[in-house]
Amino acid sequence: MRISSGLCPGQVLQRLGSSATADVAGSCSTAGPVTARVLRGRKPLPGWSAKRVGKAAGGTFAARLAKLPVGGPYRVELSVGTERLAIDDIFVGDVWIMAGQSNMEGIGNLADAPESHPLARCLHTDGVWREAKDPLHLLAASPDRCHAGSPIPYAAALKQRIAAGKGTGVGVWFAREMLARDPKVPQGLIACAHGGTSMAQWNPALKGQGGDSLYGSMMRLWGLTGQPVAGMLWYQGCSDCSPEAAAVYTKRMQDLVAATRRDFGLPKLPWLIVQIAQVVNGGDNGRWWEDIREQQRVLPTSIRNLAVVAAIDLNLDDGIHIGGAAFAELGRRLARQAARLVLGDRRVRPEPDVAGIRVIPRPGRKTEKVIEIRCRDAVGGLVSDGHGHGFVLLNGDGRRLPVVWRVNAVGSSLHLYADSGFLTQAESVLYGPGISPHCSIRDGRGAALPAFGPLPLVVDSTTTFLSACRATDIQTPAGIADLPFPAPDALPTHVVTAQNGFINQHPAWQGRAGWAACHFVIDCPDAIEARLLLGYDGPFRLAIDGVEVHRNMHGTNPAIADSVTLAHRFTAGRHQACVLMDLNGGNAWGFWFRLAMPGITPAMQRTQGPALPTLAP
Repeated sequence: MRISSGLCPGQVLQRLGSSATADVAGSCSTAGPVTARVLRGRKPLPGWSAKRVGKAAGGTFAARLAKLPVGGPYRVELSVGTERLAIDDIFVGDVWIMAGQSNMEGIGNLADAPESHPLARCLHTDGVWREAKDPLHLLAASPDRCHAGSPIPYAAALKQRIAAGKGTGVGVWFAREMLARDPKVPQGLIACAHGGTSMAQWNPALKGQGGDSLYGSMMRLWGLTGQPVAGMLWYQGCSDCSPEAAAVYTKRMQDLVAATRRDFGLPKLPWLIVQIAQVVNGGDNGRWWEDIREQQRVLPTSIRNLAVVAAIDLNLDDGIHIGGAAFAELGRRLARQAARLVLGDRRVRPEPDVAGIRVIPRPGRKTEKVIEIRCRDAVGGLVSDGHGHGFVLLNGDGRRLPVVWRVNAVGSSLHLYADSGFLTQAESVLYGPGISPHCSIRDGRGAALPAFGPLPLVVDSTTTFLSACRATDIQTPAGIADLPFPAPDALPTHVVTAQNGFINQHPAWQGRAGWAACHFVIDCPDAIEARLLLGYDGPFRLAIDGVEVHRNMHGTNPAIADSVTLAHRFTAGRHQACVLMDLNGGNAWGFWFRLAMPGITPAMQRTQGPALPTLAP
């Protein structure tokens, strides 16, 4: 017997729930039933001492190994008549594709490489499963011309990398972190990254070129597994820091994510991406590094099931590559968000991000001002070393004012101090300027605040609170994920008055199950670029003019005002808004909603601001 597809020695099969299935095909000279024995050590697993799994005829066989339990290593023995074969070191767990450029490939110092783990495996570029031990990406051993062209044996490629002293990346650290969260679930990595590559080179339209294209190579390597995957680990963007490439970066990312979800047959395939870090001596293209970082930061607003982690604070091992030791922290950040996004761990919050920026009176000195940066998901509060490094103010002409001399952390907010003369000129804030900024803001978990901006300053008068809405009675059954948004007159409604922008339905919803819709209108005297500031404590969806603009099926208590920020452009006129909320088993109280106009700067408010929109039933 010989296997042609479906199972390889050392492979990690992707679990679906608590088990995995492998469809195995091959050749044999005997006809008849195919039986399987699966052993852990010397003992067969329950029900796998001699299980019929397929049949053989005409020189070939096909078998389905269904409901293999999470764990391993297993030995799989297949037999037809007197013919037998054995495949060792089979695991069932979670499998991740590593793709992008050099900081996913891993160019950190090998002296800082982590120890391997017996339950962490890697499908290497030569198509062979081995233990996950740095270096993982050996491009010289790949048969695909986009990587090597003329491949050399794996052992020779490994010797080259070890001699160079480089090759530590995030993959092994990530796998170890996932195993620390659940030691019973093996981890598999598929090595597909290639240093120095651009989004144009990762174009999914080149799939037909097979191994001559990065996307085609990734698809070929994944195809060897015959399995789905748990998610994508992506670090790329440095090669797109130019005016032409930055102009289409978001669109290319949207296309790439959509293509993988289509081609893998996984419409909700989770993506975990890293916002690009710093670079030293990277030329004069700092503006485009800022631009790519900001585009990456806001990708979750346009791509569902995607999370971003920051790397702007991590140390380097050379002018552009994250250090081997720093990858340990990046692995923690990616594993944390994998637990939330992929495994559904509701105890894990997203990485911290900026929620709003405004000028407020300086604490203790009401006649002076500071810039307050409010952040969401800053678990344990923010931590600052007090220095103003990393923050730049911009005036109305875009001139940069590197004048921030102190940054204080106050819970989940930052207070930026600068001389009052510069504060009166400031109209926006940038965190992480240029190619090599000094950024050190983290939360209590060690999660870094991502580089952002420039983002405009707003003042209190630019905010409009929802005053009331028209709410439906409770509808059953519970569950809003697949519901169409009802028209305002589709169901009977009653008016609910808001309290400082909070729609409180606790008296009606307490202890009840089901869902409800809330309708209101947004009247805009002028076209505006606005930010919708939300908070909710149950599964939540929002549509503007019948188009869904936000969805979160994991909303939980408490409802925190301004915990979600969405950018939205309104044309002049009336707009219909509809909120769908699941009552969260009677635990939901309601939602916060207010609208801010970040385009209204302090300078404009000092003269005459435009007419503000109104929010009402």
